[in-house]
Amino acid sequence: MMFYFPFLEATSAAEYTLMNDDSMGTNGRFVSQNTISFVELLKTKENVERGKEVTAVLGITTIFILLLTFFVIKKVDNKYKELYLLFIIFSLISVFMASKFFPWSIMPNIICKLQYPWRMIGFLTFFISFICGINLYNILKLTVKKDFLKIIIVALFVTISIINSMSVISKYFSTNNMLDKNYETNIVENKKIACKRINRDYMPFKALILQNTYVLDRKDTTYVLDGYADILDEKKENLTDNIKIKNVMKDTILEFPYFYYVGYEITLETENKIQRINSIESKNGYVSCIIPQDIDEGTIKVEYTSTLITKISYITSAISAILFIVYIIFQKKKIKEETNND
Repeated sequence: MMFYFPFLEATSAAEYTLMNDDSMGTNGRFVSQNTISFVELLKTKENVERGKEVTAVLGITTIFILLLTFFVIKKVDNKYKELYLLFIIFSLISVFMASKFFPWSIMPNIICKLQYPWRMIGFLTFFISFICGINLYNILKLTVKKDFLKIIIVALFVTISIINSMSVISKYFSTNNMLDKNYETNIVENKKIACKRINRDYMPFKALILQNTYVLDRKDTTYVLDGYADILDEKKENLTDNIKIKNVMKDTILEFPYFYYVGYEITLETENKIQRINSIESKNGYVSCIIPQDIDEGTIKVEYTSTLITKISYITSAISAILFIVYIIFQKKKIKEETNND
């Protein structure tokens, strides 16, 4: 709720890059080109070894333990059986959706928001971790009697898995790939706005298409897009901008140095009164407003105050989280009391 309702409110007010399927590659044509083959679950591709893509390889150890499913499926404890079978089904669905056999090209764009089908391997990893644990437990229970041998075998499997993972990671970081911290710093310090960069996903689409022209050259000040106004002084600090104006014509359009998002409050103060003006998106994707009357002299204040929906969502989410924690605590206490009574 903390994200979803404010997101719906924002996207209903303007178009953002995230919602533009062609720019984000969230259409069937793009997604179907980024599927993986089943071979990639077994063997790392050469371009992955050069650090060009994300690897989907599961590793020999994981695959071996998964194959044990055929031998232990009938031996799984009944209290875990339902979840075990459910996770097997979810694992197969995850692999299918990541593969070239899934009909991404005919899927509606709302489903194609996934962008890269190999992301389903993340879900697969979660599901098979449970399956592998159950498989290893049952096979050791059937074949190994001594506990210390079970511990040694489990430790051996974990060690081999770590070694395999480290070999892939070492290949990735030996190819001049930046660490996450350096990557983020590079994005922040980069003066040129590049399409599809992580920090551009929530950029107004009108601004995105002007990113290498208008946005790149725009100064950090208020512009007069239409009509006439003298800007005498401007003091901008973070998300607050105070502009002194003079000789302003009615219906003049002012554009402020902020990308357009709902939650900006604009107030106009003149000698006679203080009034609120609706914020709108300019043709360039910035916060703007239309001056409602002729003004000899006055001050405009632009400030981000968020929206009522956003504030309610934050409060509701926080209360829900607290209530959930309280519920878990009481449930554990109840279970403990029932166990003691038995």
